[in-house]
Amino acid sequence: MGLTKLCLNLVQKTSAWVKASGKTSILQTKPTNFNPKEFMLPLKGKNGGKIVRYIKDGKVIGSIEYAVNTTAALKGYPDYYLNSSETLPSIFIRWLKANHCGTELMQVACHDAKKLTNGRMFLSAQCIDGKTSPDAFYYKLGFRKLNSRENVLINEYIQRGEKIPPDTFSDSMYLPIENLDLLLKYKRH
Repeated sequence: MGLTKLCLNLVQKTSAWVKASGKTSILQTKPTNFNPKEFMLPLKGKNGGKIVRYIKDGKVIGSIEYAVNTTAALKGYPDYYLNSSETLPSIFIRWLKANHCGTELMQVACHDAKKLTNGRMFLSAQCIDGKTSPDAFYYKLGFRKLNSRENVLINEYIQRGEKIPPDTFSDSMYLPIENLDLLLKYKRH
């Protein structure tokens, strides 16, 4: 939390300097659309991972941690994730905790996946609140289960507007290559 306060303090001081001086930036480059009240803060995570925190009005309202993974057992995943018997590098979402900013955080991870792994992303969709499954959220973003029957059932829950009970489906989900742009362009309602 100390790093977050330090960065927010730096942003506020820079913002005050910009307003007072009338300059758009210290280096006189073109102006940015940086909003000091709402921004994302990238940090280095454990074991080469990346953490991105969503800051709004000085508070962390969401976080995501992910890393490029080449060692996961991806049995049954599409050929796009495999090269003969070896697993291709993929972004593995370790965790996501967000309050109305999960889509934006997933899009940050997706941009990195597009750059680093040709769009390969996977995750373990586990219930964290003990009440509902996150499967519908990830399904709407374009992620899919390996079992096609589970995808049909998740879609039916979404169509009925029902919440999915925890531990109803398997945890593993992956992003099909054809859904990469769906995730990047997804708009929250």
